[in-house]
Order: sequence, then C-alpha cells, then structure tokens
Amino acid sequence: MENQQKSKYRIKSDLGTEDRVRDEVYKDEPVGLTAGSQLRRRILSQNLIDRYYQRGFINSRQYNTAQYLHRLYQRGNKIAGMKYDARVDGGSNSFDSGNLGFTEYMKAMRELPTNLFLVVQWIVVDGSTATSLDEKEYQGRRISMNKLREALNILANHFGIQ
Repeated sequence: MENQQKSKYRIKSDLGTEDRVRDEVYKDEPVGLTAGSQLRRRILSQNLIDRYYQRGFINSRQYNTAQYLHRLYQRGNKIAGMKYDARVDGGSNSFDSGNLGFTEYMKAMRELPTNLFLVVQWIVVDGSTATSLDEKEYQGRRISMNKLREALNILANHFGIQ
C-alpha cells in the first residue's frame, strides 16, 4: 500500500495544472536528450514582466505600469511595417493610434533619467533579464531590479496608475 502511494505521487513531468495553462500558448519539451525523458511545459505567451510579478519582484502597480508601457511601445512599433496608402477621403488614418501610442511612450520615457530609461528599455521593451543587464552594465552587481522598480514607480505616477 505504501509503495502504491509513493508511485501515485511521483512526479513524472513538470507540466503544470490544466487551470494554469488554459489560456496560455505552451509547448511540451523533453528535459533530457534521451527518448522518454521527463517533460516540462514552456509557457510561450508569458513575458519576463509576468514572471517578475509572479515571483514577487515587482508589485501590481509596477506590473500594470510595465504592461501599459509595453502596449504603448507595441502600438507605436506596428506602424513601421505597414504600407502607406494614399488617402483620398481625408478621413482618419489607421496610423493615428500607432502614432499616438509612440508619442505617449516617448513622452513617458522622457520622465526618466538616462540610467532608468536604459533599464526599462532593456527589461520591459526588449524582454531581457535584469541579471543580463547587471552583467553588461553594472559589473555583475545586482542593482537592475531596484532600478526597474524605481523607474516603474516614476512611470506609474506619470500615467496615474494606482
């Protein structure tokens, strides 16, 4: 009976619960190189800011600010690859919302000192880790996460995010 319970609770894979992955894009991949290796589930629709929030490195206000800023950046970034068609009717342009997004993004980023702008650009916009920024810019000292929190607080005040 005891052996049966142990085998019942043995972890065969790290796939998470179905509730956790219900609305996510994910991929199951083997941990090892041999056939029949343990599987792990990689969440593809999650970004670095999501993980920092889930691990408690940033609070909900900072998380919401980072998400809002990233959406502004993405909206402004979309206009770069679109075709420019001639407008005859004088109506609104599909680029207007993208231009507004980029303008608002740039206005917010001007609120930050240069060193905090770098951190936000590196982590929120580019999706690189705080650890990699620490190694590149700060000789391995672990200060990027503190700078990220400081920058997100300034931006939250700018956007009026509670």
